[in-house]
Amino acid sequence: MQKFSLKDNLVAYIISMRWYGSFIAGMAGFVGIMFSAANPSTITQIAVLGILFIGWGVNQVVNDYLGLEEDKHNAPKRPLVSGRLNTKFALGLSVGLFIIGIIITYFLNKEAVIFYFVIFGLNIIYERAKRVPLLGNITFGLLIAPCVYYAAMCVSGERFLPVLFDRKLATLAMLVWLVNFVLCFFSDFKDYEGDKKANIKTLVVLLGIDKSKYLGTVLILVPFLYLYFVVKAGILAPYPPDAYFVLMRIAAFLCFLFAGVRFIKYPQGSATYYSLKWVFAATVAFITMLIGLVDPLLSMLVFVINPLLIGIIFYLYADYPV
Repeated sequence: MQKFSLKDNLVAYIISMRWYGSFIAGMAGFVGIMFSAANPSTITQIAVLGILFIGWGVNQVVNDYLGLEEDKHNAPKRPLVSGRLNTKFALGLSVGLFIIGIIITYFLNKEAVIFYFVIFGLNIIYERAKRVPLLGNITFGLLIAPCVYYAAMCVSGERFLPVLFDRKLATLAMLVWLVNFVLCFFSDFKDYEGDKKANIKTLVVLLGIDKSKYLGTVLILVPFLYLYFVVKAGILAPYPPDAYFVLMRIAAFLCFLFAGVRFIKYPQGSATYYSLKWVFAATVAFITMLIGLVDPLLSMLVFVINPLLIGIIFYLYADYPV
């Protein structure tokens, strides 16, 4: 029997958290903070963003546990699948971090605990929902979108219903949902063979690789078209937007377009991993640019830094495919 090593398991757990994706939940929360009309302290913002960044990682570990069978083919090098990460240790640490997150959230805004449970609950539902065409994509987007509401509630102290029906926050949540729907679609390419064998009927499995790779380029347009009408209507900020925002919108679209073209050329194989890096970077860029409607300079700074960090982290994960 292999001797248990706390250090090795902690390292394996950290690897399993897949930090390149944490920027998605983190930036969705940052958008909620910026549009909350609150003036939170730096410590409060760090606490909220920390919960979202770490919460993404905890959800990834739980997702790995729930999808062990299909991941034996899709991602055999992941620590839980390979046995490098002890299952009991992974679940125990996940529960511990989950409880710590609840306690911090409760002290920030006790009603925000509702969104906290919704986000984690939808992650569990997603593992089963992805077996049904479209439902998995819808669920994945829905588990990221509440991060906007969660962060806004934590920093503003507002009650649940006023935040839930806030027009701006609802619009932002919809934008986050749409762009993550697209991300989930492209993520399913890497799992095509394993999902097919496990009879998991994602949209990519249902349509097949050839049709799906062209559909991806069409889906890219959806969040940008919705964003165009939102901006034009002045729902989030006065029209016309700042030049910085326009520049970021063009850059985010080109990043998505580049990823889409790569998927047309490399829909399967090792190159898919690097194509997916561009989809993650584009998704984070799309969410980050929304901050530009409130604070253009801050948004531009984060917009430039995020892709660099994601690229570095993806490089570090080369031996542990997404």
